Amino acid sequence: MPPCCGPYCVARFRAVSLRAGLMVDTGAPYTYAPDTPQASLYRSALEQITRQSGIRFQVDYYPAPRIQQLFEVGKLDVEVGVHPSWRTLSPVGGFYTEPIGTVEYMLCFHPGQWRQVNHPADLKGWIVGTLHGQRYPEFDAAFASGLLRRDDAMTENELISKLRLGRNNVAILDRHQAEWLSHQ
Repeated sequence: MPPCCGPYCVARFRAVSLRAGLMVDTGAPYTYAPDTPQASLYRSALEQITRQSGIRFQVDYYPAPRIQQLFEVGKLDVEVGVHPSWRTLSPVGGFYTEPIGTVEYMLCFHPGQWRQVNHPADLKGWIVGTLHGQRYPEFDAAFASGLLRRDDAMTENELISKLRLGRNNVAILDRHQAEWLSHQ
């Protein structure tokens, strides 16, 4: 909501209902299946926006590629949890809110294989699980030079599965998800 609107603008937005897409292929704690009683971080953010602005959200759950398609043809008003850099080639640019949080990445190892990593060279020759389309500036040079091999997954769940199955030596995962998974 624009900061200059004041109370008039808030009253005007109370009647607004937007169609929002949540990804079913994003791991907890960002989203859960629609019938799960837990409130995800994204769902909680939408509820907070509703409390503060009066804007209501009709939430629908789809795989991430479907959400982008529906947004681009105007069937969804909001793509929740999308970083602007992911849509630089999209025909529909949209606009972006202030971030609702920051992403902090962690290296996730197989149990018993943890090691101190101060620089990507400490993992020389390893296969590193990453998310398709995601940039990891600290590792870009190591991937480009062949020092590390990047193995992309389409979703966080696929990334974790590849790590569990030993197809990657290590995976780069969002700290919130890594912490949530470690408690499961």
